[in-house]
Amino acid sequence: RSARLATVHRSAHLTAGDITTTDHIPVTSASRTVIDLAGELPAERLTEVVDGAVCAGVLKLDALDEAIARLDPARTGLGRLRRLLAAWTPGPMPGSAEEMRVLRVLTGYGIAEPVRQHEVLAGGRLVARMDLAWPDSMVGLELQSLRWHGSPTSYHADRGRVLELQSLDWEVIEVTPRLLRTDGGKLLCRAVSAALARR
Repeated sequence: RSARLATVHRSAHLTAGDITTTDHIPVTSASRTVIDLAGELPAERLTEVVDGAVCAGVLKLDALDEAIARLDPARTGLGRLRRLLAAWTPGPMPGSAEEMRVLRVLTGYGIAEPVRQHEVLAGGRLVARMDLAWPDSMVGLELQSLRWHGSPTSYHADRGRVLELQSLDWEVIEVTPRLLRTDGGKLLCRAVSAALARR
């Protein structure tokens, strides 16, 4: 029977690699669950699910690639899922799904892909680990959220770090998740493009 609280999904093609257990209950693996969701969710919601699961360590990209390879390439949603995964290039993991969202906005705008979690050193000392950076141009981007930067201590520490980066000739651009959602990232992309052009 149809239910208001759930959408029932059944699959007749599950392999041993698609099944795991949670508290002794058989469930589909994180990879297979994402694949099934790819045929059901809107693109933006699917992106949130994948990026959040990868950043949280719940979803492993190599396991997801293996699960995709076991299925019919024409399966509904797989093409969209592959395009979504293209942004996950090798390198350091972003600090959060919000950082990955910023990266997707920038590359979607045609901006050169930045380095994730770039470490800036001075005299062998770690000055900052920037969320995203273009080291050759010495332009960096920091995502400032209330969750991680909202306390007075964090706020003042962030300002000091930005000043030190500027003293080393870095141009630092700061953005909040709310600002990113307000205009879809257009203002941020204009600011980053202008900074890279100046450098």
